[in-house]
Amino acid sequence: MNTAHLINIAKEVIPDLALVKDNIYKGTLNIEDKVAGIYYIDFSNKSRDDFEDFQEDLLSDEFYSNPGNLQWNYYLFLLNDKLNADEKSTIEKNDKYARKFVLDEKGFEDFFQYEEADKVSQTNIVADWKTALEEVDLQEVYTEASYVEILNRFSSNSTKKDEPSKIRKGNSDASKINFVNKVLLKDNYRKQPSKVREFAFGKVNLVKGINGVGKTSVFEAIELMLCGRSMRNSAFKNPDGCIEAQFNDDKHIQKFQHSNNQLFQSRDLSWYGSTYPQGNYLFNSFNRFNYFNADAGQDFASSTTDGQIRDALFNIVLGPEFGYIEERTQKMLERIRPEYNKIKDLMDKAEKEVDRTSAVIASYKEPEHLKFITQKVAENITVLNFVEQNLEITINGTKVEDLNNQLSVIFKNFSDSDFIYNSIIDFQRAESDFFPKKKAYNDLIAQVKNCNQLASVQTALQKQLEQDIDVIKKSLIYLGDEQLLKLNGIESDIKEQEFNLRKIDFVRQQLKEISISEYKMEMTVSELERIYREETGKYRKEISEIEMQLKNELEKLGKIDQLVSEIKLQGREFIRLDPNALNCPMCQTLFKRSDLETQIREIIFGSPKEDTGKKPFDSEKLEELRSKTKNIEQKILEINKIKDTHLGYYGSVTSTETLKILSDQLETVLASWEERNGKVKQMKELVEFAELAGVSEKELKELKFKIENSFDRKFTFTTANKDKLESEMKSLENKLGESKLQLQNILKDRLSKGMEVKRLLDIPSENSLSITETDKIIDQKSNEIEIFRDIFSKLQTVINLALNDQVSEYKRKSDLLNENIRTYKEAVQGQLILNQTKEALELNNKLLKDNRPKLTRFEKAYFKLKELTSGQASDHVDKFFSQNFAEIIDIFKAIHIPKEFVDIKFIDGKQLLLVDEDGKERSVTEISTGQRSALALSIFLSLNKKLQNGPEIIMFDDPVAFIDDLNALSFLDYLRMYVLPSGKQIFFATANMRLAHLFEKKFSFLENDFKHWHLVR
Repeated sequence: MNTAHLINIAKEVIPDLALVKDNIYKGTLNIEDKVAGIYYIDFSNKSRDDFEDFQEDLLSDEFYSNPGNLQWNYYLFLLNDKLNADEKSTIEKNDKYARKFVLDEKGFEDFFQYEEADKVSQTNIVADWKTALEEVDLQEVYTEASYVEILNRFSSNSTKKDEPSKIRKGNSDASKINFVNKVLLKDNYRKQPSKVREFAFGKVNLVKGINGVGKTSVFEAIELMLCGRSMRNSAFKNPDGCIEAQFNDDKHIQKFQHSNNQLFQSRDLSWYGSTYPQGNYLFNSFNRFNYFNADAGQDFASSTTDGQIRDALFNIVLGPEFGYIEERTQKMLERIRPEYNKIKDLMDKAEKEVDRTSAVIASYKEPEHLKFITQKVAENITVLNFVEQNLEITINGTKVEDLNNQLSVIFKNFSDSDFIYNSIIDFQRAESDFFPKKKAYNDLIAQVKNCNQLASVQTALQKQLEQDIDVIKKSLIYLGDEQLLKLNGIESDIKEQEFNLRKIDFVRQQLKEISISEYKMEMTVSELERIYREETGKYRKEISEIEMQLKNELEKLGKIDQLVSEIKLQGREFIRLDPNALNCPMCQTLFKRSDLETQIREIIFGSPKEDTGKKPFDSEKLEELRSKTKNIEQKILEINKIKDTHLGYYGSVTSTETLKILSDQLETVLASWEERNGKVKQMKELVEFAELAGVSEKELKELKFKIENSFDRKFTFTTANKDKLESEMKSLENKLGESKLQLQNILKDRLSKGMEVKRLLDIPSENSLSITETDKIIDQKSNEIEIFRDIFSKLQTVINLALNDQVSEYKRKSDLLNENIRTYKEAVQGQLILNQTKEALELNNKLLKDNRPKLTRFEKAYFKLKELTSGQASDHVDKFFSQNFAEIIDIFKAIHIPKEFVDIKFIDGKQLLLVDEDGKERSVTEISTGQRSALALSIFLSLNKKLQNGPEIIMFDDPVAFIDDLNALSFLDYLRMYVLPSGKQIFFATANMRLAHLFEKKFSFLENDFKHWHLVR
């Protein structure tokens, strides 16, 4: 480590740095000739495992000897490259005595030596865009007018224009503002702050208070005095004279002037290099360079997508108005583009039409054969013998063409049917032959349908007879075996018996451990229970007396004797509770059971050989009483269980029923289990047999219902009717045979009639057709007759057609006329087209002349809007980061811990990336909100440093919403060490009382140059 080199670097900031002990140096940070902090620097590069002792020994005495604000401004730097990240973090978070920094050699150099970017003037892109829009007469884009209104006025060349302001060169009021001495809020300014209305400022100024007390109003009063408008309320017109102020130690009082655009344009030009012909947008530049846009900073810190990050970043770098003008410009482009394309397409088409029509006119030649073709058309008209006379193509050509088109449509019907009716005579013969044939067909079809109806009746009868015979056959199976008749209702009987068995099983389970014969007493459960409870009461009383006696005896003994007696009694209880125990409960020694009992008895009552003169305690009687009580309680449980079981089976128990009655009834229930179980088995066996035999209870019920509800209800389903059912079945079988014979004869007759139909319609006998299909043949022929009757009628309204005239010959004449008309029209159309082409040429030339200025206007607007929105803003931001990234990173590392990032990139105009010490690129969306807030502040501080002629003030309104205390201190330290010495007047407002307290501790060393206000409602 080059300690001498590092000391020289540190002395540039702390000139009086001197050795105090063991490679540890101390110095004083002086700002404005006042002590701002005490710096200790440890160059020893030791691990400092005893850090607490180390700082106690180094700092405690001096720390406590300097009470007050200086205690908040001790700094301890440890030059150390041996500690890991966790060890460094632990030390740096230790806030006892001093602010701690653990740095390696490079980090130490970075801390005391900041990168200084060139003070390249940052152009005002918003002002540039406004000028560019005005150049193409789109100045209204930067207004609140609707896009429809702007487009309509632009299209009609009637946009609204402001009178350009005249900027006075050398305007004294446009001179640089180095210091704001005083601001006075008049009564016609805002209500808040209500308590304090006059503010005399120092070099550093703190305004604190909860939200709504007027902090922002004070800051906007400064903004209004300097800019005429405020960013947050740019549309509101504050009254002239509502604010007064003094600047640059000048005693002259300046009053607020809202409408002095010349003044504010001069300031924007002088301070920021921004020019525009109309309006006042100075506040945009001021908020970009001097007044930290906390809203944009918060958006930057809380955004979740790269798109949102980009918008917030542009807001910070390019100014808060850029987002608005960018959106308006983009949406105006979306409306100009289709209009421009529409006009351009219209003009392109018009130019093409001019070229085309000019070529047509130049190439036109007069036709020579028009007279010949006119004569041919006249001959065609004559031979077609039209009903309408005196038709000439030159006079009524449309009429001729229309009549011939009608003929073409009519003749198509004849050609499609292959001219089956080629003359009126042909059609009349066909019509006279068809109608007798149709009548004969209808008579035959009626006979066929009658046969079908008779066949349907016989088929239905046969189906019913077969069903009745089947029912009787199946019924005779059941009636022939009485066992099968028992299937009726068997499923419900099985379920009922199984339910009763489950109830009996419940009784057996409940009473399996109770001998109910012991309780056949002529008394009720309540009576016997009362007797038992009286006995247990008596026993419990005796037990209580004995236990009281025992307690009294124990109280007479000493503590040791009392404990021994209790152990003895517990030994007795142990033997009673565990009949199988073989181990002593105290020492776990193994004994025979008999020996163990003897040992415990001798311990309790003494050895039989010993005579202590003491009366042994009657523990056996106590055990006997307890045993009797337990037995009676068990009997009470059993008689109640008998009662509950009886209630569970029968559903009720009267208060007068004795235990004998209950017991007898329950014994009867238990005795019935075998009988009921046997019945269930028999019924299930019958069901299994029925399944094997292919019969079932369900079928039995169905057959019984059918027998008793069919056959005129003359049968009941009993074995007595078996013979009658057999006789009925034979009768039904005879009827079935007769029905089948009748059906056979009907089908023969139907076949004969069907063959007659086929012969009538000339259908091959082997073809099988339904009545529907033959009806269709007759209907089609009938329709054809009707259609051609109508066609001939229409034909005779157009031409004079004789009975024997051939239709096919007239079609040929019509086709020839049609071809000659087409040739005639082509000859005539040439002259018509020439006239139309001349008219079109004139119209298109006029369209081009009228719309060329409009096209030029839209073309300029379109390409200007396209140029502005094609990445110009991204290039501007990219250039800013290229020129200033080192400075921004330096500021960022100064105001945020840990110092993990070494580079910053703006990729493709869309994504902002940070590069860490390992070269890994991370999107802004991947870092914390605190890191984003610090980055936003770093960008703003870099912009502020670019000012050459702008106001020497910097304003922050709640800038560190997402930054923790440690990094807030880093930010305040940066303001002290670098912003304040640069000559900037600092204004800081916050609602965070903790932050306000830290601010006071950091800047109170300025004494009278530090002003602070605590605003309240």
